[in-house]
Amino acid sequence: MLVVLGVLACGDDGGTDGAGGDASGTTGPGGTLTGAGGGASGTGVGGGSAATGSGSGTSSGSGVPACVTEQVVLAVAGTTSECGFPLPEGADDGVATVVIDVNGSFQPLCRRFSSQGCGDGGSPGGWWTNGGEVLLCDDSCTAALETPGAELTLWLGCETDYCL
Repeated sequence: MLVVLGVLACGDDGGTDGAGGDASGTTGPGGTLTGAGGGASGTGVGGGSAATGSGSGTSSGSGVPACVTEQVVLAVAGTTSECGFPLPEGADDGVATVVIDVNGSFQPLCRRFSSQGCGDGGSPGGWWTNGGEVLLCDDSCTAALETPGAELTLWLGCETDYCL
């Protein structure tokens, strides 16, 4: 029996998010990551919350939580100025996380209920959905699209983490 726990945490004190749990396995058609994960811990940057994951299995060191069943690249830095992206057909936004990936270093963004929460508290960034679109708060959009080497990725399969 394999038991895997993974948590994504929103930084509420001006820091960025950490990610916990590793996945191992293979990448199949359409960029789907399959396999089961070992444990890892993420560290919030700039005073953000840390998250931890634990489990049994082989750890690949990728930093992707074991619950992620599919990864969809929404945008690559320098190729667009848009801050809204279509939610992939059939995707359940209740088990989705938007991540800024800079060369394998992941910064999960916490989900907002709407754009009204984008400037709240110590964690001004994030994302929300509206009408089948993934929409980014201004701070997150700037970070994702202007950081050299960054990819904006949608992780599917893990329960969505909402900002408070």
